[in-house]
Amino acid sequence: MRRLRLLVVALVAASVAPAVASTPAHYAALMPKGWPLRFRISARQFLPPALRGDLRDRARALAAAHDAYLRETQLTIGDAVLDAARLAPSTMRRLDYAGNRVVGGPLVGGRAIADGIVRLIAGARREVILQSFIFEDSWMARQIADAIAKLPAAVKVRVLVHPRRGYAFSKGVGILGENPWRTRRRLRALLPSANVELGVWRVGDLFGTASLHTKGAIVDGERAIVTDSNIQRNVDPVEVGGGGWFQLGMEVDGPIAKALREDALSAWQRAEGPSDAAHLEKSAPPGDTRFILLGKDAASGARSSANLGYGALLLSARDKVRAITPNLNDSAAVLALAAATAHADVYVVLSKGFNEAAQWLFQGGGNARNVRRLRAMAADPNRLHVRWYTLPDGRVPVGNSGEPSHAKYASADGKVMILGSQNLDTQSWKRSREVSVAGDDAATTAQFDQVFDGIWARSAIAYEAVDPEASP
Repeated sequence: MRRLRLLVVALVAASVAPAVASTPAHYAALMPKGWPLRFRISARQFLPPALRGDLRDRARALAAAHDAYLRETQLTIGDAVLDAARLAPSTMRRLDYAGNRVVGGPLVGGRAIADGIVRLIAGARREVILQSFIFEDSWMARQIADAIAKLPAAVKVRVLVHPRRGYAFSKGVGILGENPWRTRRRLRALLPSANVELGVWRVGDLFGTASLHTKGAIVDGERAIVTDSNIQRNVDPVEVGGGGWFQLGMEVDGPIAKALREDALSAWQRAEGPSDAAHLEKSAPPGDTRFILLGKDAASGARSSANLGYGALLLSARDKVRAITPNLNDSAAVLALAAATAHADVYVVLSKGFNEAAQWLFQGGGNARNVRRLRAMAADPNRLHVRWYTLPDGRVPVGNSGEPSHAKYASADGKVMILGSQNLDTQSWKRSREVSVAGDDAATTAQFDQVFDGIWARSAIAYEAVDPEASP
């Protein structure tokens, strides 16, 4: 019966996957086929100089091929992201959504994100959907639980989480960790309301790498919080005893919220089977902001819509790339950043030593090693600028304590941005289920770029070839 249900889910997923067109040849560099080739590409960096050759040649070749592609197609950055995202499997058939509205400015930090989620829940009329890789007893969880408790009983609340199991939870939990029954019992203690239905992701592999890494909140299929934040103590504000991790989010209103709902329900179906979620009719577009949904399923490997969309954003920049991620080690992500330096200044903010122990076993190594790797691969190392995330008081957090950054954001030329759950590491690009959105809107991008620039200005240099004062 279990196999039959998985077969049905797979057939349904295939029916909503976008039609995959012929892929431009140069995108093959971002999705090498088979682990032997990926291993050879990753291992090349460790060879002696005489054997490894010029590591910049792949980046320069990729940049030149993408330049020719853009000249031929005359695509804007947003259209290039969409065009690439349509070339590989996604969690959704439709990816392009116009007519949206961004409500307010960037949500910066755990308190702002929690307040945004609570505000959304308070306005729910029919349904609330929450997704989180980690959902644990915390200040944020209690704020959300209180908001849910105030809802009318008729408002259905679905909460889908990853169990505390696998590589990310090895400290104190063990590789086997929680089974679904224990996860439900733990969450039920946090969310006792009768209108809450709990869903637990089925990991499917011993080490827990085929994980549900998505995050966010969707209300009535009309409004959503897009975020890179889990619901956990590390994200709680320091003043309430939390870890004070730096996170980003934004509230969106419009068709993209309905798309995020459908993506979440497809994850729910994979975890729990078909749901009784009601069909929602189309509503009038509330704005004019365009979003592109970048989704990828768990264990999808290198070939995914989200990866190609992300790569296209980086490759299409002609002035500036801004990127902040807690971890950088995926070979395709490093290559795309290295190739982007051919035509743009690339500004990267990383968290020093973040999740270091979990980044070595088949993951690609820690951030310090990959800064060196990126430097060696950059098409133009003079246009590469890397800094360690630094707090306003000048402290550089090392590891997962001391208020590090867990944010995941990138932009190109101040025109298009990506925000969501996807890191630039092997786990996110090869193994986890992820969801992000690309905003093709200069005004929204400018607001988030301003947040990035403030972080950049105070952060410690990790690599700078030319000008220590370089800034976006």
